[in-house]
Amino acid sequence: MKLVNLKKVLILVLVLNVAFLYASLSSMAMGATDHSEHSSAMIESNHSQHAITVSETDQIIKGSVHVHLSINKENAKIAKETSEKVLQTVREETKNQLNIEQDSSKKALLGEQLEGQEDITVDKLFIDNMDGSTTAVTNAPFLTVKLGDYSTLTDEDGQFVLPSDFKEGEYQISLLLEDHPIYESTIKVSHSDPLEIVIHQDDAGLEKAAERMAGIDTQKEEKTLDSFLLEATVSAASGSILFPQYTTGTYIPWATGSGGMKVVANGNIVHCNKADKVTSDGSYGTSSFPWNNSDCAQAISLGLAYSLSPQSMINYSYSYYCYIEGVSSMLNDNSGNIYCNGTYKSGHYNCSWFYGINHTEALHYHY
Repeated sequence: MKLVNLKKVLILVLVLNVAFLYASLSSMAMGATDHSEHSSAMIESNHSQHAITVSETDQIIKGSVHVHLSINKENAKIAKETSEKVLQTVREETKNQLNIEQDSSKKALLGEQLEGQEDITVDKLFIDNMDGSTTAVTNAPFLTVKLGDYSTLTDEDGQFVLPSDFKEGEYQISLLLEDHPIYESTIKVSHSDPLEIVIHQDDAGLEKAAERMAGIDTQKEEKTLDSFLLEATVSAASGSILFPQYTTGTYIPWATGSGGMKVVANGNIVHCNKADKVTSDGSYGTSSFPWNNSDCAQAISLGLAYSLSPQSMINYSYSYYCYIEGVSSMLNDNSGNIYCNGTYKSGHYNCSWFYGINHTEALHYHY
């Protein structure tokens, strides 16, 4: 009897163990299934999120506009020196504003601008080449981009977008600044590739633009170079060396080509102030314009810096006109420049009054 009972107990234990093992295996299997389903759900979720991102990106065709200004080795040094000088002036002016500003919100904004200005360096403005030349590579903000009948605007980084339903194909593209055409070309639009537009300019092109700034297509008064040089007088109050009054239309032949200037209004207001300091050739630096530290050259450098950081350089936005005028291949003697075109606008004629320069618009050269 006892033997039979023992067998029954052993059988019962065995049955219970088998049941427990089955339950354990079932539980493990269920746990594995749950984990697998959770992993699968995560993968599907991530893929879905990625698909949404791609879908959103596909709603537009991205594009960008940049400027490449190539400067040969003979002019590279002065181009960098002028840029360094104007950048220092910009920072000093902003620091002075910070010191006198009482409004806390305006003071905070000036602090942000100064931080951005300190981030703009000559090393970031120029890329040096093996042959000693250098290239300024910048964005082209706030330009109108026209492709066929469609137009849009570049943002502060020179970026723009086209709608996803924009038809692929070859288009005539035009870039404009305030309705002034500055660049035209043919470009192929593809939904799979971003549009990259580069405005190329070099020394010769910039000097050609400088000739246009002189207004040399107008009447020239018969006056020798020596007579101009002898008539200059020092004005300590303005920090410049001024000249006696000349009649409107007088052309100052300080140098051939780009170095000339024309009086466009009473008070010796000139088309463009291109003189720097006295040089050995007696040209006051105009013979090397735009590769000097004249008011106009400084404005070009300020505009170059503005194109990299419009928010931090917002007070210097007018100088962007001069930079774009210098790199444009579309402006000509007949159409004139966008800003320095010899016409009266809001109380001014040329760039000498711009923030960061703060000089008289009258004919002058520097100490």
